[in-house]
Amino acid sequence: MEKLKLKMFKLKKFKLKKLKPKKLNINPFVRMSLGLVCLTLCMVLVGDMVLGLTSDERRSLLDQRKKICETLAVQFSKLAEAGEIGTISKTMNSLVAGNPDVMSTALVNINGETLAAAGDHKKYWEPPGENNSTPTHAQVPIFSGEDQWGTVEVSFAKTALDFTGLLEDPLVRFMLFLALAGFAGYMFFMKRSLKHLDPKAVIPDRVRSALDLLAEGVVMVDEKSNIVLANLAFAAKVGKDVDSLLGQSLSKMTWHSSNDTKAKRVKERNLPWIKAMKESNTQTEVLISLTAEDGEKRDFSINSSPIMDGSKNMRGAMATFNDETALQQANSVLADMMDKLKNSQEQSKIQNTELQRLATQDPLTNCLNRRSFFEQSELAWAKSVAESQPLACIMTDIDRFKLVNDTFGQAVGDQVIEAVAKHLTASFRKTDLVCRYGGEEFCILMPAADLGQAVKVAEQARAAIAKDVGGKLKTKTPITVTSSFGVSSLTHGAKDIAELINQADKALYLAKESGRDKVSRWDQVDDDKAA
Repeated sequence: MEKLKLKMFKLKKFKLKKLKPKKLNINPFVRMSLGLVCLTLCMVLVGDMVLGLTSDERRSLLDQRKKICETLAVQFSKLAEAGEIGTISKTMNSLVAGNPDVMSTALVNINGETLAAAGDHKKYWEPPGENNSTPTHAQVPIFSGEDQWGTVEVSFAKTALDFTGLLEDPLVRFMLFLALAGFAGYMFFMKRSLKHLDPKAVIPDRVRSALDLLAEGVVMVDEKSNIVLANLAFAAKVGKDVDSLLGQSLSKMTWHSSNDTKAKRVKERNLPWIKAMKESNTQTEVLISLTAEDGEKRDFSINSSPIMDGSKNMRGAMATFNDETALQQANSVLADMMDKLKNSQEQSKIQNTELQRLATQDPLTNCLNRRSFFEQSELAWAKSVAESQPLACIMTDIDRFKLVNDTFGQAVGDQVIEAVAKHLTASFRKTDLVCRYGGEEFCILMPAADLGQAVKVAEQARAAIAKDVGGKLKTKTPITVTSSFGVSSLTHGAKDIAELINQADKALYLAKESGRDKVSRWDQVDDDKAA
């Protein structure tokens, strides 16, 4: 089933690649000919604009409209001074009737009142703005003396480009002829002149045939890194034919660093054939990736050497391309497997650490459990006896804990145990062993601490528990939480760790009997009574 899915995936991938549109390759001679034709036409147009070789009907029409406006300004100013509004009206009617380019006119005084009009002025007039004019809407100021008396508004016919007679224009016909004849002439000239520069003619056929037999890609570039020779192997690897590669820049292809996971593009100065020409020495086994036009990535090991003429002048470079795509893919798979193995080892380490924690700590309080406590306390006892160092033990118990559990439930009871455990852990040193001995009872072993030091720390812990724990519980009814402490030390004659813990437990019993929320010492205990 897995093999069938893999085959179907490969088939789909093949079909998708096959349906990709191929990039249009235009013959270099055609490209150069089109470029020269465009350059020639641009030069003709610029010459016409600068020298005015051909007439411009639009320009002539605008000049004519300007003259009409200037004539109206002079005539109507004199008539306005004489107060001959009727003459102005007749003149405007004659202008509209006799000139098809003038659609309408109107005489407006300084207050905006229309005194006379000719043509359908409301239809054609579009105000261009205060004291402004356009090619189709002109405003001519009329003066009486030195003061503006009013304005003559003139609406001209709208102008539009006429493409129907475009081919009748001599300039257009000349440029069309120049384009067709120039293209044919340029093509003929370049093919005749540039055939002697064909790079294939430089290499004998037998040499090209020998290079085509090589499995490695071979490319020769000029001093500008343009390809002058490429064998069949290289053309097949980049997905192009040999002829289309000639003249292209090898450096402009999409080259990326093989060791860069972000596929950062290689700078042109770092490409091996560029360095070979710049440094005049051979570049060997340079790993670079190429992304072809179809999106396929290939990894190459490239060797490149400079090419010099007899006068030691740099003429180009030769480069060989050894395809290491399969090897790099295998290395990538191996690296991925190594990463997974490393992650698996790290996960195992984390899990082992968690198992170790679960095996040595109480899950509710994170204090040591009894098994781990006894293992470490035996070592602490042996070290203290061997080095004659003091050792103290404390037993503590939450007062009236059963009443709290019965009244408020086990969940609140667990909160009380957790809160007391946090205070104990915070009160004692990191080197002290804090153990949940059972239920609501805790045992603390203090290496290198005498009886007085242990009593002092126990008193501090007792006061902190009585002050803080009850108020921080999440209960509707306030709870008072206290603890009693019993303290013993190595100086009281215990023969082993079990007896030392028993002494501290009896001191705890004394604290309970004395009213609770107290710290009692073993040397205060009447052994027979306690027993």
